Amino acid sequence: MLSMFNRLMPSKVLRASLRILAFVSTLFSLSANAGLIIYSDQEVFESAVSSPLAFEGFNDNALELVDVESGYIRYRTNSSLVSEGDRALTLKEKNSVTFQFDHEVFAFGLFVNELNSTNLNYTDSLGNELADALTVTDIWNASTFFGVTSDVALTSFTLTGFTTSSNANAVFGIDALQFTAPPTDIPEPKTSLIFLLALLALLTTCHKSKLIAKTLNNTNYL
Repeated sequence: MLSMFNRLMPSKVLRASLRILAFVSTLFSLSANAGLIIYSDQEVFESAVSSPLAFEGFNDNALELVDVESGYIRYRTNSSLVSEGDRALTLKEKNSVTFQFDHEVFAFGLFVNELNSTNLNYTDSLGNELADALTVTDIWNASTFFGVTSDVALTSFTLTGFTTSSNANAVFGIDALQFTAPPTDIPEPKTSLIFLLALLALLTTCHKSKLIAKTLNNTNYL
């Protein structure tokens, strides 16, 4: 009986150890398919986002936490282009515009104003693509909210228009950009603590196994 126990014990310890290590690994490698949710209502978007949001109003050229790349960029005061503050980011409808964040974000929202000539397609750093994510509005100076939440962090997104017969010089405004705020530094001891707890559980399992084996060994000799 003892010899059989000694043969089985290592495998039990190994299985227990693997389960513990798998649990720890899961804590640090949780991932999900990028589940994208689109919002057209700012209040609903803000209610769905649990993390703090940073804000960029495009009221001057000194952008923080995000870079903007496009063939044409202006900061204009036209009231129909502005959602808040004094100015808005103004772009040509026929061009694409890319927003590059300096950290990972899980949510962003913005207002698109005076989109009159072409729909805009959406793509992002995760490879998501949405055709006609933003569409031409019935009213020329209408404002449209566009928000996104994602299960997986993204670092950039692009809105792309198309050249039409009427939009050679047409412009639209983007304003009031909200996005996931930069994370605060997580103290290293929290990370170490998880590994220490896992190691302690592993050592405890091994110790109990040795005690059981020793008890059965003594009983066999008796």
